[in-house]
Parts: sequence; C-alpha cells; structure tokens
Amino acid sequence: MNDAEDATSNKEEYAITLFRIGKEAFDEEYKLFKNPDTELSLWYESIFENQSYNILSLACRCGNIDAYAYIGLCYKYGISVEKDANLSRKYIEISANESSGFGCYQLAKIYEEEKNEESNSLAFSYYK
Repeated sequence: MNDAEDATSNKEEYAITLFRIGKEAFDEEYKLFKNPDTELSLWYESIFENQSYNILSLACRCGNIDAYAYIGLCYKYGISVEKDANLSRKYIEISANESSGFGCYQLAKIYEEEKNEESNSLAFSYYK
C-alpha cells in the first residue's frame, strides 16, 4: 500500500468513526427531544449541546454519506440546530442521491408525508 492509499484508508476510517460517534450523540439528543422535561435532559443539554450536529458535519466533510441524512434529521427535529424543513430535505436528498439506504428511507418518508399521487410514487421508488 502506498502513501496515497494509506491516506484514503485513514480518511475513510475517520469518517466512519465520526459518523458512529455523531449518530450516538444524535440518538441521545433525539431521546431528549421526545421527552424534554426530564432532569437528565437538562444535564445532557448543558454538557453536550450541539455536539451531534458538529460531529456529523465533520463526518460529512470526510465523505460519510449517511451523515448527511442525520444532518437532515437534525434540521427536521431542531436537534442541535434551528428547525428548517428546507435544509432538512436538502441534506436528506444529498444522502439519498448518493445511494445511502438510510437517506433513501428518510426521503421516502418525506414524500409519503406530502400525501399526493406524485409524491406517493416517488416515495415508493425510494422505499425499494
């Protein structure tokens, strides 16, 4: 293996590691989003505020396609960032268009929520 291959391999490993850490942080923040009035949520928020978004952003910059879908979910639910439906869709579309299974699933859910014939057809195509 030459230096260029080593660098590429290291970057891919770094992206995967960042994604795993960011996903875990997102999962914890999502639990708190669903149940915001617990003492644990106040503690977690004070220590880890915005960490899932920041870590997932780094994973995106390193080329992890699934991280884009999670960034989209951050915007969808307002986790670590302000809610923004347009940015949510943008990041989820990036992930889906790069063949992320999770991104395709999330984009299909967006189309399904629109509840019209064209969107239902698109949702079905992404659920495949």
